[in-house]
Amino acid sequence: NLAEHNPLLRADVPWSLYCWVRTEEPLQSPSLLAGLGDLSEEYPRYLGSDGKNLLFWMGENNSLSAPASLTPGKWHLLAVTFNANEFRMYSDGAQVGGGKLDIGTVSPVLQIAPPMGARPNGQHFGGKIAGLMLVPQMLSSDEIKRLWETPPDFSTVEFEEGSKPWP
Repeated sequence: NLAEHNPLLRADVPWSLYCWVRTEEPLQSPSLLAGLGDLSEEYPRYLGSDGKNLLFWMGENNSLSAPASLTPGKWHLLAVTFNANEFRMYSDGAQVGGGKLDIGTVSPVLQIAPPMGARPNGQHFGGKIAGLMLVPQMLSSDEIKRLWETPPDFSTVEFEEGSKPWP
């Protein structure tokens, strides 16, 4: 949870959300990866993918999509930025899309791989997510490109298991 009065929850504040994502198998349907807010509220803010497109989902009939393939077995940097007016979407350091959406305040919940109850025909994300960041500024294209060019050492990242193995 974030602080209840965090300025990033407001609709008129610039921000950027990004994370590194790796799938082991191709995604077959839309998956939400990470985002802000409760999925049932009016304006949640979630990065997602269907394997061929980067998705930015802000509720029913309020989303953006742009071509961006997730190659299984490879790490990808996905990002969305907001300048208090317009969104920009990035995949692997390059801008792939953007536009305007209806936006409002959001609850102080930051989630990784949320359940898919709010998304019809969606699937729960079953890959790895690392380095999720929500920052209080709109990162520039050059800053996103630099993030892509300097990935973390994924061998040192400790991942939590979403599904515990059974004997």
